[in-house]
Amino acid sequence: MGQTNLERTYFEPRVEITTSGNLARQEVGFTGYYRVGDTVEILDVGPNGCVISILALATIAAIEKDTALIFSAPVDTSLATGTPYAQVRNIDDGQEAVDRLYRTIQLGQECQIIEPILDQALNTPLAGQATYDVGDIGYFRVGDVVLILHDNGASSTATVLATSRNADEANNAGTIVINSSIDTSTWTNPKFQMLLPICTSIARLKDDIDSIDQPIENEDLDTPDCSNTVYETDGLFKAATTHLYLDGRKLRLGTMGTRAVRTLGAGDAALTYTSMILGTNGNATDVSVTSGAGLVVTVTGNFVNGYLVDCTDNGGAATAAQVAAAINANAAAKRIVQVQYGGTGANPVVAFAATSLTGGLNNGTGDYAELPQIFENKIVATGYKWVSFWILPDERNRLNKPPRNTEELVIDYRRILYNA
Repeated sequence: MGQTNLERTYFEPRVEITTSGNLARQEVGFTGYYRVGDTVEILDVGPNGCVISILALATIAAIEKDTALIFSAPVDTSLATGTPYAQVRNIDDGQEAVDRLYRTIQLGQECQIIEPILDQALNTPLAGQATYDVGDIGYFRVGDVVLILHDNGASSTATVLATSRNADEANNAGTIVINSSIDTSTWTNPKFQMLLPICTSIARLKDDIDSIDQPIENEDLDTPDCSNTVYETDGLFKAATTHLYLDGRKLRLGTMGTRAVRTLGAGDAALTYTSMILGTNGNATDVSVTSGAGLVVTVTGNFVNGYLVDCTDNGGAATAAQVAAAINANAAAKRIVQVQYGGTGANPVVAFAATSLTGGLNNGTGDYAELPQIFENKIVATGYKWVSFWILPDERNRLNKPPRNTEELVIDYRRILYNA
């Protein structure tokens, strides 16, 4: 009597490769048989199902579920005279194949998280690290181990050092920082892959669901000082969700109106300053770039008489991008102006004397307005993180001066949960 036990049945699990080329990433329609580390025969199979030849032996480095097998080195499937197939050597009987396909899902098993990489900044924020833009960071946490997959292979593993939601629903941009500076600029379709135990995925999803009904309440803004009219929240908030209280009195949310602005320089050396101070009061702000060592940002003046925001030009070597970054990172300056560079921002800035912003109008509404942050040289659709007071002493029932240092300033808002 012939053997019918699955354990004694010789089995050759194989799946058709639908791409053709000398690639490490080979697309397939089903990956259920395969595991990372498996040895795979790349077969040339004729129309009758018989093997014509073995094109290569390859080791699986990563798997995109039911999409692609990624091998540790390129395999050339264009050499097939018939149809290329991937056959896993690690399965040698039917029972092992069934175990891989149909075993009950356990909480310790892993699910695949894939997030496309949109942009990169190498050796940032520190040498040997890199920052990558992605569409959503909802599942990623500090300490996670990730791979970077692309159409011709996979990178070595890296560890997530930081994640940040940097934009609102319209802009779809978060960032992931890893402990390797991996250049993805020459790769096609780079993406992060992370394998999470199912129980961990559920727990992270639960955390996010729980936070939906937990708005930020009674967050203390900086202590007023009789001068500042612009305040930064701890996290990004969803537009039109802030409730601002000055000494317990709820202020009325309005619109920002037309902000004062000034562009100086041209092309890749241009700098555009946009006032964080609302209305015609923003026209009293002066900006300058002066000759001097390093990138030293200095803020002088006050709300009543106007501010001067200055940055030194690093001995004439500072580029527009560097000057903009220095001002936008300065705790005092970023409450006065937001700075964008022209083009690539790669050209040195020509020093200029104090020049006032212009064009600010008192055409907004309410007691205060929500302002977006500057992110990656953009202001529009980059996530709201600021509130700015309307100070209009000539109008009744409006604020007539900046908050005093004896007053309390607290805010409620709903934070951005996801980027998409």
